[in-house]
Amino acid sequence: MENERKLQMEDKNEASWIQNDEHDWLMNLVGHFQGDVVELGTFRGGTTFGLRQHMSDNWVLWSIDNYTDPEFVEKFEDYNPLVIRNKFFKDCNDVFLVVGDSLSIGFNWSNPIGILFMDACHNYKPTLDNFNVWSKYVIFGGMVIMHDNHPDHLGVVQALNVIEKMGAWEVVSRCNTMVMLKRVCDNYFIGVDRI
Repeated sequence: MENERKLQMEDKNEASWIQNDEHDWLMNLVGHFQGDVVELGTFRGGTTFGLRQHMSDNWVLWSIDNYTDPEFVEKFEDYNPLVIRNKFFKDCNDVFLVVGDSLSIGFNWSNPIGILFMDACHNYKPTLDNFNVWSKYVIFGGMVIMHDNHPDHLGVVQALNVIEKMGAWEVVSRCNTMVMLKRVCDNYFIGVDRI
C-alpha cells in the first residue's frame, strides 16, 4: 500500500503544471476550508489528486474537463478520465471526474461550493465567463483560486483585473501565478461582463 501511494505521488508530480511552492500553498489552503471542491480543468489529474488528499472529510471533489484539447490528446495518453480514475481514484467515492464544457455544466449546477479552483481555458472571455457562472455557488467563507495569473496567460490577468475592479471579490492571498479571492459583497455580477 505504501509503495502504491509513493507511485501515485510521483505520477501526481508528472501530471500537473503547478510549481512546487504553488502546490504546497494550495494544499495548505484547501485543508482549512469547508465545503465541496470544484476544479475547472483536470488536465492529467495531478492537482485533482492533491486536492483530494488535502480537502476536509465529508466533502466531495468535482473535477471538470472536456478532454478534447488536440495538443493534449496527442501528447498525453493519460489525458483521459478513465485513465485518471484508475491511476488516482480507483477506490474513491468522493471524487467525480466530469466530462463536458464547464460553462454548460455550470449553468445547470445547484450545489454550494467551498473551493472553486479555476485552471481551465486561459483566454479572457472564457475565464471571465467561468468566473461569472461558477462563483455564484461559492459559499460565504469559501474561496476562488485562479491559476496562471501571469503575462503568458494574459486572458487570466485581464479577467482578474476586471473582477477586482468591480469590488464584489477581493484578492486576499497570492503565490506566484495563483491568486485567492474571497467574496466581499453578494452582488457578484455588478459591473462584470455578463454572459
